[in-house]
Amino acid sequence: MARKKQTRAKNIMYTQQIDHMSCNVEECKNIVSNILMPERWAMIIHDKDIDTNGEKVVSHIHIMMTYANARYLTNIAKQFNDNTQYFEIINGQANNGFSYLTHRTDNAKDKFQYDPSEVIANFDYIGLLTSISTKLSRDKNKVKIHNLLDAMLNGDITKRELEHSISGSLYGKYKSQIENVWAKRLMRNAESWREQAKATGKTVVNIWIYGDAGAGKTSIAREMAVRRNEPYFITGSSRDIFQNYSGEHCIIIDEARPKQIPYSDLLMITDPYSIENETMLGSRYNDKVLAADLIIITSPFDPHKYYERIVFSDEDGFDQLQRRITVCIQMTQNAIYEAKYNEVYKCYEPIIETAKYNTFSSVNRSSYDVTKDIYESLIDIVNETENCMVERRSNQG
Repeated sequence: MARKKQTRAKNIMYTQQIDHMSCNVEECKNIVSNILMPERWAMIIHDKDIDTNGEKVVSHIHIMMTYANARYLTNIAKQFNDNTQYFEIINGQANNGFSYLTHRTDNAKDKFQYDPSEVIANFDYIGLLTSISTKLSRDKNKVKIHNLLDAMLNGDITKRELEHSISGSLYGKYKSQIENVWAKRLMRNAESWREQAKATGKTVVNIWIYGDAGAGKTSIAREMAVRRNEPYFITGSSRDIFQNYSGEHCIIIDEARPKQIPYSDLLMITDPYSIENETMLGSRYNDKVLAADLIIITSPFDPHKYYERIVFSDEDGFDQLQRRITVCIQMTQNAIYEAKYNEVYKCYEPIIETAKYNTFSSVNRSSYDVTKDIYESLIDIVNETENCMVERRSNQG
C-alpha cells in the first residue's frame, strides 16, 4: 500500500484557541524559537475580535513562521501536540501572513486593528510593517496613475483634472508620462477634427489687430473668441507660449512681439491650408498639433512693421505673411478701422470709412454696450474678405 504523501510548506500560520492549546504562550515561544527555529517568526494573541453578529470572538493565538526550505506540517504540529488542520499554508509572499497578525491586509481591514507592539517576533516587526506599507502605497499609486493616464488618453478626463487628483510628489514622478500621454490625446483629437474640417472645406482665418497699449486689442480678440461659444486659447507671457495649448480651435497670440515667434513658425501657423497638414506648434515638453481655424494676433505693430523688426531670410518675404492675413484691424483709443496694406509706401493704412467708435479702449469704456454692433461689423468684414479669398483661390485653381 502506497504511503500517503505528507504536506510540506515554507510559510506556515498556526491558529488555535487559547483554551484548546496544550501549552501556554511562553511555552509556545520556546517551541518556536528553540525547537522549530524558523528563519522568521512572529506571534500575537487576538482577544479583541468581534464577529458579524457583534459578539466577541474567543481569544486565540496566531503564530507565523517562514523557512528557507519546506517543512512537514506533521512534524511542526507534533511539537505543539496539535492537529495539522490548525496549520495553514500561506501561499505567495510571507509578508501577507505577517501583516495579518495585526489585521493589516485588505481582507482584514474591517477587523480590529491590533497594535504592532503586541506582536512578539525574532525580527523588527514594526519595521517590516512600515516597509510593507510603503511598498503597498507605491503599488497603489502606480495603479492609480496608470488608470488615470488611460482615462486621459480615452478622453474621460482632462490633463488638469488628472493633475488635481494626484499629489505633488506623484505628479513630479510621472510628469513626463503625463505630458507624453496628453500629447497623444491632443494628436488624436486634432486628427479627428482635421478630418471633419477638411470634409466641410474649412480654411484658417487670420485676423491681425494692432494698436497702442490700452486700445483694447486683447479685449476685442477675446470678444471674438467668446462669441464662437467654444473654448479658446490665449498665449501668456511664458517663453513657451504654446505649453498649455490643448487643441482649442481658436488661438489668440496676444501682444505678439518680434522674435517671440520665429518668422517661419508664424507663416506655418497662419497657413490657410494648415488644416490639411499636420502642423506642429513648438513646445518645451511635447510639440502640439495645431487644430485651429481662427488665429487672432494682437500686437503693437502692424504686420509689416512686425516683419521689419524680425530676423528673416531672403526667401521668406513679407508677401507670404500678407497673403495669409484675412483681415487687418487698427485700433486707436477712439476708433477701430479695417486696415489695408499700401504697396507704394509699404505700410498699413486705416480705411477711414470703416471707422467704428472704440468702446474697448481704456479711456472709452462706457456704461452702454455697443460691442455687439462693432463685433457684427467686424465679422461682416471677415466674412466678406474670406469669401473673396476663397473665390480667388478657386479662380487660381
